[in-house]
Amino acid sequence: MKVSGSAEQSVDAATYQLVTTGFGTATLTFTNRVDPTKNVTYNVTVNSFSAPTLNSSSVTLKSVPRNEGSSNLSATVTVTSPVGGYEVSSGTNSSIASYSMSGNNCTVKAVKAGSTSITFRNKLDNSKTKTYSISVTGILYEGQAVWKYYGYYIAPANAATNTQWNGSITNNSYCSGKKGASWRIPSKDECRTILGGSDNAAESVWREYLNKGVFSNEYYWSTTDAGNGNAYIMLRYMAGAMEIAPKEKSYKGVVRCITR
Repeated sequence: MKVSGSAEQSVDAATYQLVTTGFGTATLTFTNRVDPTKNVTYNVTVNSFSAPTLNSSSVTLKSVPRNEGSSNLSATVTVTSPVGGYEVSSGTNSSIASYSMSGNNCTVKAVKAGSTSITFRNKLDNSKTKTYSISVTGILYEGQAVWKYYGYYIAPANAATNTQWNGSITNNSYCSGKKGASWRIPSKDECRTILGGSDNAAESVWREYLNKGVFSNEYYWSTTDAGNGNAYIMLRYMAGAMEIAPKEKSYKGVVRCITR
C-alpha cells in the first residue's frame, strides 16, 4: 500500500491518501514527535473482489401432466451481494425460462423444455461471477402444466374463442405461436382418439374430462372439413356426453391446442 502525505505534520487533523498495491494487511503507526512512546497504530486490510453468492447453484423445473401429478414451474434464488454490488451479466434464454428480480431475489419460470442459466457478476470486477443453472423438463403451454390423455398433450386453456371455422384454423395460426411445444389444432381423427377412439365418448371418458375440468361445455373446432359448408367439431354437453359432429363453419366455436 502506498501512503501519500507528509510523514511529519503539526496540524490538528492530517489527511493521508492510501492506495492499494496488493492484497494483505498493512499497519500504519503514528507517533508523537516529542514523545515517541506515545503512538497509535492503524491497520488496513486489502481483500480481492469476490463474486456474488447464491443460496442454490441450480434447479430443475418439471412440468408434469395435470392428471398425473404436480409440477414445479418456478423457483427463486437469493443473491448475496459482495462488496461493490452485483448485476446480471447474462440473462436466461427467454424461450426456455424467464426471470425477474425483486430486491436480491431472482425468480425463474419455465417456458419450454431445455437448459439455460443466469449469471451474476460483481459490478467492480466483471471477472467475479456466479452462475445459476436451470433445466426445464416436460411439455408446457404458455408456461402452464398441461393434460395428457390417449397419447396427446392437451392445452389447459383455449387458444381462441368466438371463432368461425376459417383459414386460420386450417393453417394452425391460433396454436403455432404458443410456447412450450409444437402446438397444433387437432384433426377429426385426433379428436376421435382424445375421446377414447370413438365419435361418441364412453361415459368413463366424458366423466373423467368433466370431473377434472379438462373441457368446458363448448364446441371445439377440428381442422377437418366436413363438406357442404360444415366442419367437424368436438362438443361437450352439459347433460353429460361428448361427441364429434359436423357444424356450420359460420358457428363461433373455440380452439384448443394439442401436441404429442
